Amino acid sequence: MTCALSSAISKRPPGEQLSFYDLDGSRFFARITNVPDEHSAIAIDYHHRLRWASEEAIRQLKSDFGMNHAPVENFFGNWVWWLSAALAYNVARWLWVLTLPEPFATCRGKRLRTSFLNVPARVVRRSRRLVLRLPASYRHAEASTDALARLRVLPRFA
Repeated sequence: MTCALSSAISKRPPGEQLSFYDLDGSRFFARITNVPDEHSAIAIDYHHRLRWASEEAIRQLKSDFGMNHAPVENFFGNWVWWLSAALAYNVARWLWVLTLPEPFATCRGKRLRTSFLNVPARVVRRSRRLVLRLPASYRHAEASTDALARLRVLPRFA
């Protein structure tokens, strides 16, 4: 085990209350990890901050994907509800990471549903091909077609 000690790069925002462990406006913290010793504390902290924050995932699961509800009276019904919410979050996360353009990479679940998933469209067959017809007033048409193109390029697993 390695204990990496690093400080926040920036000073605290104005108006934020200092905690007991803040020294001269900088926040110090310890990170315990199993990363080998040849990595610096700054590299370990940078790697950790690149990963999706678990607090943000919990907030999105609760507020955007219905994990804060227990709609059925028995345990197993609620268990299925929560599994469905987690599955919906995972599918949405894969959409964010793999297909959506950069401006939409951090959008909330509600915006993802209203902008990309709940769009009135028509699937038609033309010249032995399936074509997706989007409304003329759809403002995210270019982003949707880019996302579909990225989705088609992904490898298929058998």
